[in-house]
Amino acid sequence: MSEEVPKQGYQTMLIPTAEQEKAFWQGCGTSRWAFNWAFEIKDKAFKAREKIPTAIDLHKRLNLLKKQKNTPGSTRSRSVLPRKG
Repeated sequence: MSEEVPKQGYQTMLIPTAEQEKAFWQGCGTSRWAFNWAFEIKDKAFKAREKIPTAIDLHKRLNLLKKQKNTPGSTRSRSVLPRKG
């Protein structure tokens, strides 16, 4: 018999300032953009029956892309989410 380890979790409520909330939303938008970008590349390779790029290949391509233009992950970027209001 295996002994079960009790599971314990914690919840923390965040009350961000307006500046922190903006940074949270920008991070979410950047993550969503990167996921969709990588998914599109992998999907095209799969449909064309080509070699599917690894995570390392995608990281290298993303770093090159960030140097070339104003992508959400670059230091020159603006928020990728629409403005509220």
